Formats: sequence, C-alpha cells, structure tokens
Amino acid sequence: ILQAVLYGWFVRRVQRFARTASPQTQDILHLLASEMNLKRSPAILVSPLVQTPVLVGIFKPILYLPQREYSHDEKRLTLRHELVHYRRHDVLYKFIFLLVCAVHWYNPVVWLLSRQAAKDIEIACDDVIVNGLDNGQRALYGQVILDGIIRKRSMVSVLSTQLGGSKRTIKQRLKNLFDFKAKRHGALALCAVVLSLG
Repeated sequence: ILQAVLYGWFVRRVQRFARTASPQTQDILHLLASEMNLKRSPAILVSPLVQTPVLVGIFKPILYLPQREYSHDEKRLTLRHELVHYRRHDVLYKFIFLLVCAVHWYNPVVWLLSRQAAKDIEIACDDVIVNGLDNGQRALYGQVILDGIIRKRSMVSVLSTQLGGSKRTIKQRLKNLFDFKAKRHGALALCAVVLSLG
C-alpha cells in the first residue's frame, strides 16, 4: 500500500511539470524503436523533477527525460537503454518482485533475491546495448551510466527503471561492460523469486 501511494504521488508530481520532448528526440526514439522491431514506443516527456531517464507505468509506459542537453550519441544510448526495458516489460517484473516481497515480507532471503534480480535486469539490459559496440562506444555508454550516479538525487519510484543506481551496482555494471565472456543473468535469483510464489 505504501509503495502504491508513493508511486501515485511520484507519477502525479512528475507529470505535472512535464512537457513534450523535442521533435528531434521523438524522431530518434521512433527510429530506434523501428530498428528494434517494436510496434510502438512509449510516450516521451521531459521533466525538471527527474535527473536521470526514468521509465514508469505497466500498461501505458511513459519515458521521462531530465531537462538537460545530451549529445546525439548519448541520447541514442540513453533512449535505447530505456527501450530495451520497455521491450522486456521490466517494470512489470519489478511489480511482480514487489508483490512477492509483500507476501513474504518476513523472509529476508526473498528481499535479497528481489534486489539481486533488479540488478540483473540492469546488467542484462546493458549487455544488449553494448553488443556489437567497440571499446570507445562502450566507454561512452559507461560515461552515461556514471552520469546516473552523479545525478542520483532525483525523484525515483520502485516501479520504474532508471539509468543510474547505487555506487556498488554501477561499479559492477561498468566492469561488466568490458567483460566479453558469455554470461547468464539472474537465472538463479529469478527462479528463486518465482518459486517463492508457491
């Protein structure tokens, strides 16, 4: 109930001060969505109340961008990151994790697994983004991620995806950007959370 109230407050407040993104930004978003074979893309707005890109909403997702300037490459990487979350329905998965934690509120293992699964969602998303990129482009994407920790004081909601994160999580993500070994993300954590529903 508390998370639902906080989520409603977060969305109303951010929406109140939001404005439509520039035509150039919308064109980049639609082009990326087409490249990713998405039939539709989320609505995209700019809000002064967010400091990092945030995707919110399960049924009608909205992507909020901060009121700041991005280079063309930074904007492409940022929007592609959020579109990967959109395509994978990661906000829905976070909602499921929240429900599992609500049912098993007394079990610290479930909370730990849910937190790890949320980290795995971000790392798996990063892997999709950097696949096929050279070291220079990977470094630029790493800089975009680092920007998230510099601007971490923005309003956030547990039922959202965001490019930033904790220092520890970002350190792990940056290390992962240049790890070219094949990886399996979150299989154990996700299975354990799902099994805990039983």
